Amino acid sequence: MAWLTWRQHRVELLTVLGLGLGLAALMTVVSIEAQSSSGAVRQSCAGAPGPQCLTESINFSSQFTTIFEVFQGLLLALPGLAGIFIGAPLLAREFEQGTARLVWTQGITRLRWFAMKLGVILFVAVAVASVLGVVGSLMTGTPGGMFDSRWSSFDLQGLVLVAYVIFGIALGAAAGAIIRRTVPAMAVTLVAFIAIRVAVYNWVRPNLLPPLSWDTSKLTPNLGDSWYLGQRAVDLSGHPVSYQYYQQLLANAGVLQGSLADYMRAHGVVVLQLYQPEGRFWLFQSMEAALFLILAVALIGLAAWAIRRA
Repeated sequence: MAWLTWRQHRVELLTVLGLGLGLAALMTVVSIEAQSSSGAVRQSCAGAPGPQCLTESINFSSQFTTIFEVFQGLLLALPGLAGIFIGAPLLAREFEQGTARLVWTQGITRLRWFAMKLGVILFVAVAVASVLGVVGSLMTGTPGGMFDSRWSSFDLQGLVLVAYVIFGIALGAAAGAIIRRTVPAMAVTLVAFIAIRVAVYNWVRPNLLPPLSWDTSKLTPNLGDSWYLGQRAVDLSGHPVSYQYYQQLLANAGVLQGSLADYMRAHGVVVLQLYQPEGRFWLFQSMEAALFLILAVALIGLAAWAIRRA
């Protein structure tokens, strides 16, 4: 069965291996070159910024900004593409062509057939995604690195990238098992994947843990590579202030002699900066990865149920 699965999907698997490992190698080479070039920028800007500093900065940006944006786009699209072009056709094509029933008559149980096909695909996809996740993590936050902040490139590195790939393939497999038509299954996978990822990004991730805060009227602490989540206005007792009252104070501020924070405190309002500290990054990665893995397990179970009822 393993040999049959390899023969059926060797083109997809070899393509995933070639493109994924090639992308990881290219990312590594370009990032090393960028780190080397950033040394010239730091040297030129070490003293008082001058024309040479500006020239080196512009040259560095024009040389690497575009290709870094391409890498970001590819890593962001990778899990969804895996679900659409690998996960969705995995079972839907078998049902469309009738090859599933042929295999089932050869003494192979449906669940064993499904487990073998999905297992081989996931093994290769997870291996490639793990390499890309490690490369993305290593190239983040370093001078001249691919990404400036770990939080701003949260989706493109580490554990969640692997979890997204597993989820995408599981979603495609479930859609294919239920719909049993390749193109509709691919369309459903695309829409569902984007909808779930956007929902988690906007509403789930910011609320995984309550954010910390600091009073903007006081000296700004050194927060390192933190994730800033906006501001909140409260009174001196810590109770939320209405949005209308806060906007009224801003409108009445006029030309201030002192700072805006001092003006707000004088009127009984404290503005808090909300943030997630740098030390929570890998905890958030683990929590979100666990969420998508749970969803993937549920989708695999749904696909197995659909196959048994086929």
